[in-house]
Amino acid sequence: MESHSDKAHLPRMLADATLGRLCKWLRMAGIDTRWDAAAPDPERLKQLAGDDRRWVLTRCRRVFDALGSNRCLLVRSSAPADQIRQVMQHFRIERSHLQPLSRCSRCNERMSETKKQTIVGRIPDYVLQSHDRFMSCCRCRRIYWSGSHARRI
Repeated sequence: MESHSDKAHLPRMLADATLGRLCKWLRMAGIDTRWDAAAPDPERLKQLAGDDRRWVLTRCRRVFDALGSNRCLLVRSSAPADQIRQVMQHFRIERSHLQPLSRCSRCNERMSETKKQTIVGRIPDYVLQSHDRFMSCCRCRRIYWSGSHARRI
């Protein structure tokens, strides 16, 4: 696996409550993306994003108008594939810049490789027998492996 320094610097994101699915897909692509589940509030999002110098992603015109295009992107589509395409085009992110399955899709933490023997009993036996490489999140302890979802990503 390549280290973070081997890849282009990716922008850090903050998705508001209108973009939960996009947030999950960006995380699975390896993009550091926080999610704010609270109702979209421009002041709250500005503060949360500013603390980490993140770009705000929203589908809410009111939020975009309040924050402006300097650190906010108005995502136009409701379809996740189109949303991802817009984000990648806006930030000029190439596929080669991505680090798929390097972040937990649930909590955004970076993941690390895990030995098979440490996860016995935590995943189905057939998965354990049919895969050799596993990643785990140190925060929420979720286990990941390269299944059909990895190809889709």
